[in-house]
Formats: sequence, C-alpha cells, structure tokens
Amino acid sequence: MKQDAIRLISGIALACALAWPAVVRAEGAVISAPSSPYRAEPPPVGAKSILGRPGDRLERLGMVDMEKLMVNSVPGKKLLAPLNELVQSARAEVERIEGDIRQVRDQAVNLTKTSAPGNEQALAGLQRQYDKDLADMERFEAEARQKIEKQRYQSLSEFNHLAMPLIQALGKEKGYTMIFRKQESGLLYSDDSGDLTEELLTRLNTQAGAK
Repeated sequence: MKQDAIRLISGIALACALAWPAVVRAEGAVISAPSSPYRAEPPPVGAKSILGRPGDRLERLGMVDMEKLMVNSVPGKKLLAPLNELVQSARAEVERIEGDIRQVRDQAVNLTKTSAPGNEQALAGLQRQYDKDLADMERFEAEARQKIEKQRYQSLSEFNHLAMPLIQALGKEKGYTMIFRKQESGLLYSDDSGDLTEELLTRLNTQAGAK
C-alpha cells in the first residue's frame, strides 16, 4: 500500500509539472516550474509574429499580381510581343497542316466510294501522305512548344528584372516586411489593402515613359 501511494503521489507531481507554465506566480512568489519537452516554449521578447499576439510586432504583408502587372504595363506588353508573335505563327502553321490532313482524308473517303482501277494504289499514296502530315504535325508542335517556352521564360525573366527594383523600393517605402506573388502564395482571401499591383503598374508605366 505504501509503495502504491508513493507511485500515485509521484504520478500526480509529474502531471502537475508538465501542466505548469514555465513561470507560475503564487502568493507573490515566483516559482519556476521544471521545463517540459511536451510544451512549446514562449517566443523571445520582441519576436515578430504573423498571428499578431499581444506584445508582438505585426508583420505587414503585401502582394502583387505579376500576371496583371505584365499584361497591362507598357514594358510588359513590349516584352510579351515576341511571345504573342510566336504563338500566332505556330497557330497558323498548325491550322495549315490540319487543312492538309483534312484534304487527304477527304480524298481517301471519296476513293472508297468507287471501285475504279488504280484506287488501291491511290489510297496507298494518300495513306503515306496522311502519315507524313501527322508526323510533320507532331514534330512542328514539339519544336513550337520548345520555342514558345524559351521565349516565355526570357520575357518573364526580363520583366522580373524590371519590376523587382520597384517592388523592393515600394516595400521599403511603405514598411512592408514581406511581399508575395498573388498567384503563387496560396492566398484564398484578402481585403486588398495589401495589394500593390495598381501602384506598381503606375510606377512601371511612369518609368517607361521617362525613358
């Protein structure tokens, strides 16, 4: 019985130690409780917190819609022009090859409606042309996709090079601690008070007009 009581008292004492805060005030005295690996320690004084707990300094967060900024700004439109030309050229070529494929297919369908001499040879020739056009289509699509992706990367890189100094300057000027890309931040809701897109759009266009 005595051993059971000792074990019970020890268990209660351990539970109390784990449940106590790091520092407990009792009757005007400060009692330090043992540290527990199961309890998170409080943040250091002056630490910044996005959650904004009492006594913490709030982070000021901003966001930028880079896609909107690029599509609507003067320098963005200029950088997108070569990319748009590539896309339009590729679309026109694809439509041309598709037209050739439809024409060959229609010719083959018409031949199958008659039993004139030489139809089999003609159908074999159309089949070879059809296979060639399909191969040309696949090869062209692969090459065009590679060219478009390369130009897209180049346009985005050059635009980021132009925009980043303005974003950093605006962040320091307005006291923002962090600025995120709106599309990639995982943001589901915002009251738009931290959306810097329109102001950056104005500054980009002003900078472009000054050159």
